[in-house]
Amino acid sequence: MPHSHFEAYIDESGNTGLDLFGDKEQPFFWTGTIVVEEKISLPYDVYELAQSEGKKELHGNELGLGRIDRLADRLIQIIEGIDARFHFTRTEKKHIPTMRFADAILDNVNNAAVGHMHYQVTFLRKALAARIDAFFSEQDKIEFWNIHLSGNVNEFQQFLRKFRTKISTRYPSNDRRGKSILLDAIEWGIRHPDVLLTERTQRPEGVEDFRSLQYESPNLVSVSMLLSGLHNLGENHNKKVKRIVHDEQSEFGQYLQQMYRYFKGVKIRDDLQLFPIVEGTDMFPDALEFGSSSSSPYLQLVDVCLWLLKQKVDLKKEIYGRAGELLDTVIKRSSINHFSSSFLQAEVQYFTQLLMNAPISEAQLIKAQKQIAELEEQRKKRLENNW
Repeated sequence: MPHSHFEAYIDESGNTGLDLFGDKEQPFFWTGTIVVEEKISLPYDVYELAQSEGKKELHGNELGLGRIDRLADRLIQIIEGIDARFHFTRTEKKHIPTMRFADAILDNVNNAAVGHMHYQVTFLRKALAARIDAFFSEQDKIEFWNIHLSGNVNEFQQFLRKFRTKISTRYPSNDRRGKSILLDAIEWGIRHPDVLLTERTQRPEGVEDFRSLQYESPNLVSVSMLLSGLHNLGENHNKKVKRIVHDEQSEFGQYLQQMYRYFKGVKIRDDLQLFPIVEGTDMFPDALEFGSSSSSPYLQLVDVCLWLLKQKVDLKKEIYGRAGELLDTVIKRSSINHFSSSFLQAEVQYFTQLLMNAPISEAQLIKAQKQIAELEEQRKKRLENNW
């Protein structure tokens, strides 16, 4: 069956850039994407709706709940009439330094103390990252982020020594293997800090000026999550993306374009209990387009929907009346990807429970224990040879 096509329009919300700690009012960076059939017709003129409320365009923060409530019925009719779908991403800014640190010390390619399984199997990597996250204080995040951006090897070495003390004294006693791996990984990093830190600041192939921006602003971190969500939508509905239009207000347009090109041809299938499978994909067009909300009714629609969702999720507001009905309509047609400390902990806890409750025979248990012992022996031998 040949693919039909859809178009995706992306809005973003929350101050971005490399200052992850300055904006206390917006700890999360969001993207909202509305997905529509190619060349669909709207049942209402969005610009006329804005004018009816004394505005040139529809923007959630300018309209507020009162005006949105009055427009909600017609917005619902638009969303249902064009069968729109949505995908959101929510990135906790302060979680970026934690995961960058975890990635730096757990990557088995660079750190001889980490076994292949512990980094390459998604669940094992995330389980260790969750342990690190539990001990990574606000001050740790700030300190490591500054080290990460500066590339200061001596400061990184000092940071590792302090973190080693924290793991040594506070790590749970019921996870001796995890503690052993982390302490070995940290110790190896103390002995070879330049290897681990330099790896974090190298450029991906074809990417320029990587060191100055690190490609680590929240909107760039969200690119892979955004494309993953769109890929799933495309597969579920047997469609390809003909156009992806991003709100042009982004201050990192050229870097978004480069990151998009880096990820657009790749689909990662990632069952937590197995190795990720990387596949090629032709789901997406060659390049992002950038457009203004003044010229796109879809960018205005997703702006309103994203604003409502943030009110509910980040600000814990109860959305009542017709505006609440609008939000419910959006949620029923949505998927979301999270990048946050709480999501990491919940994800690891959920899959740990699944594994603990899975039936296993005595023969399987004996085989697994033997394999674990062999892998641990290989890890220690590699560590001794590269100490």
